[in-house]
Amino acid sequence: TYHDSCSTALNARLAAEAVVASGAVSVIGDIWSTHSMAIAPVMQQAGIPMISPASTVSALTRIGPYIFRACYTDAFQGALMSGFALSLGLRSAAVVHNYSETYSNNLADDFARSFAQTGGEIVMQGGYKGNAVDFRELIHSLAPLAPKAVFIPGYARDAGLLIKQANGMGLRPVFLGGDAWTTSIVDYAGGEALEGSFFSTHWHPGTPGARNRQFLKKFNEMFGDSPIMTVVPLTYDAVWLLADALRRCNCDDPALIRETLSRTRDLQGATGTITFDANGDPMQKEASILTFSGGAWRYYRSFRPE
Repeated sequence: TYHDSCSTALNARLAAEAVVASGAVSVIGDIWSTHSMAIAPVMQQAGIPMISPASTVSALTRIGPYIFRACYTDAFQGALMSGFALSLGLRSAAVVHNYSETYSNNLADDFARSFAQTGGEIVMQGGYKGNAVDFRELIHSLAPLAPKAVFIPGYARDAGLLIKQANGMGLRPVFLGGDAWTTSIVDYAGGEALEGSFFSTHWHPGTPGARNRQFLKKFNEMFGDSPIMTVVPLTYDAVWLLADALRRCNCDDPALIRETLSRTRDLQGATGTITFDANGDPMQKEASILTFSGGAWRYYRSFRPE
């Protein structure tokens, strides 16, 4: 069955309670970390295994052993992007995040902590609320600090509008983002403002492996050449993880499904190879960095956790 979280934490929890009442034995979801953090305690208490396709907040799987994810974590992503900034020679950075989103707050802290610990200087860490559209006051505060990089762990709309306004006001550092940017950020920021920026992501069409080729073939058969948002292959992998566990345990007992999921080893997904660690996080899940160059997003390079 399908339950709509309505893109709010409150409705996500209500949807989770409806799932429990329906007698479900497993759950796929949610996408945004704020919503998954509302769902996970309900699933943990009910003893129903849950796989989030794309919620990267590190604390999610620490809620309990019934909670899993198909993506890498913010702790990895924050360290990845801070190290990447330093590798580009960007020794000073500002961090600007969305106060209303768990994902944005946590990724901001992970980036800032790692950047400072590895020799960079954080000149400012500030932010904005939820559905902000006017960032001029924030940009006025930021401009005199002249950071070489600005890390914006927001979503495509808010981060894109901020970058567009910053560019229009003459602030042109290297903009960096996390996986929630998605390539659709260009719709809000515009290509000129994004030129030379970078963000980390879970997948790109050239990800090696037979499972990704199979995913691309099926997607193209169904949707033609429509753009593929990264959450689509991640959700594909979450469903594949659950299907593989159900096949292996051949049961509908939530406790046995959870136990079988926890023993997942070397499952080939569209976004890479998945082996769960003791927390329900994929081990050594590869991340890619894309750059906006020449008016388009282009693959830059890939990284694996150590």
